[in-house]
Amino acid sequence: MLNYMIVENLVNGLSGGEMTRRPCLEALSIAIYRVPEEVSKFSSLIIEKLSSLATNPLSSLQIVEYLLIAGYTPRIHVGVFRDIDYRRVFGIPLMYIQQRSRADADTITTLDGKESYSLAQHVYRTSFTIFYVWIGSMKLADRARFAPFISNGLREANNGQEMNQSSKICLDWLEQYTYATVDPFPWSDFMYSSIALPGCRGEKRVRSWDKRKRLEMENSTAFKAWKMGNTIILAHVIKEPVGWARLVFYRPSSRVELYCHVEGLRYCDSVENSPETFEYHSSNVSESTGLGGTQSEAHGNVFALDQSNPSGTAAMGMQPMLIPSIFSDSIIPQTSSLPTYPNFEKLKRTLFDLGNTPVIDPHRVGILYVGPGQTTEDEILANVHGSLTYSQFVSRIGQLVDLSAPYNFYARGLDPRRHGRYTRAWVDDISSINFHIATMMPNTKDNIAKKAVIGNDSVKIIWNDGGRPYEFSTFRSQFNLINIVVEPQSSALTAPCRAGIVGFLRVTLQTAPGMPRLTPIGDFKNVRLDYLPDMLRHCTLLASLFCESWMSTGMDGPTRNPLETNWRSRLACIERSERYLEKETETD
Repeated sequence: MLNYMIVENLVNGLSGGEMTRRPCLEALSIAIYRVPEEVSKFSSLIIEKLSSLATNPLSSLQIVEYLLIAGYTPRIHVGVFRDIDYRRVFGIPLMYIQQRSRADADTITTLDGKESYSLAQHVYRTSFTIFYVWIGSMKLADRARFAPFISNGLREANNGQEMNQSSKICLDWLEQYTYATVDPFPWSDFMYSSIALPGCRGEKRVRSWDKRKRLEMENSTAFKAWKMGNTIILAHVIKEPVGWARLVFYRPSSRVELYCHVEGLRYCDSVENSPETFEYHSSNVSESTGLGGTQSEAHGNVFALDQSNPSGTAAMGMQPMLIPSIFSDSIIPQTSSLPTYPNFEKLKRTLFDLGNTPVIDPHRVGILYVGPGQTTEDEILANVHGSLTYSQFVSRIGQLVDLSAPYNFYARGLDPRRHGRYTRAWVDDISSINFHIATMMPNTKDNIAKKAVIGNDSVKIIWNDGGRPYEFSTFRSQFNLINIVVEPQSSALTAPCRAGIVGFLRVTLQTAPGMPRLTPIGDFKNVRLDYLPDMLRHCTLLASLFCESWMSTGMDGPTRNPLETNWRSRLACIERSERYLEKETETD
């Protein structure tokens, strides 16, 4: 009952002035972790109040942060929200997106009265992320009811003009996730190394991208590429093993591969005489997306054969007659013809750039442990263990990753010989966080390897058992932008060998000069260990997103650069490939 009354008063505080709204909204963001059941009872009312507050630019940062955290916690809205509540959720970021499209609204006023271009770009980017997180948290059957609302809102936000890059990418993402859940890229290379390049597995795996493409072409009887909207479709028929074909869909927000095995082929001379002319029958479609068999069987016809070449062994004989529904352009209408890339050598550079631009935004967060009495950087980096409470926190901050595994997605520059065999990481379909944990790395001379990795992390978690305040300048680095400092509030929590201790930890935020205040931490928050990992995982993600905006847009200096993301780079790469297309397009 007490928790209910506390949340109720915080919700009522949203109707107060600016000095009341801000701490109440920050406290509600933390309450999502502490008392989610009570927050869910007020979730509809909270969204209604936030909709009315969204017109106030001073509250925009706190509102998008709350919505992102709430989206990552579906238990407070799934089964509770009505359709109107979801439309209010999506209406708030649509409002911010529309505001940023105006030339006179490219900055946001911070608490100290400064106009921040970087903060405006951060709110703009986070607004799109809210779509991805909330749609992804919905049941599959419910997503189609809200995708048109978002797509129509984006068209209105662009004022009837051509879609900007971020809006195009959002529609591309909605095409994939409205009616299916598709992995953003193949997590395993089993199908690739078994079919596309048989025998190139484990230690024999080919590292060079150029060599892989050359071997792919040598193992293909047909090789062709098309452009469908903002998607490049690459297809080739495999020589060995016999009867296989491979399609790769390069999109701004994903890369999906389909492996198709033909068990029976039927064709005849005339389309009029047989409607089955252009179909592969009894085909097994193996998808790296992890979709169930029902979807694949319903749309198993992937290739058509040109009548002048019924064997289908020549490149000109392949026509993409039917694409599975998860790749169909259901939101952006397209023409029925697909332009082709006649010269693969010219397209190789585009495919190389796409292959080296991640489809999941990689974030890196350093974690440092400050032992009792320690005050210097060398002492902190030399730690190879911490208190029991610290160890419990680290064990829950992310999943354990073995860096010695071949071609580990989470390695990203970490070498198991210098940085230890294991680390911790978190990932979803949009973002990933690699936690560079100093105590899990072996000590070396002067700990240069630790410093080189963690020194490049713009966001760090400092677990301070030192007994005195942690100074921002303790760890020297030009990328030292945001520190989240955790300090136990009980001496029992710093003990090395005591388990089962329940107590609060003080969490404070340190930022570099000139940066605005971020995350729901505010001045400080006292939190419990049981929900601290979830809270800091989301707070470090928010902080890392802002640091990317801060550094890429000019750090609120005299030069303002447009915000660049991996997805925008991939879209620009696909659009540039249009110069390699044939002037005449193929018709079905």
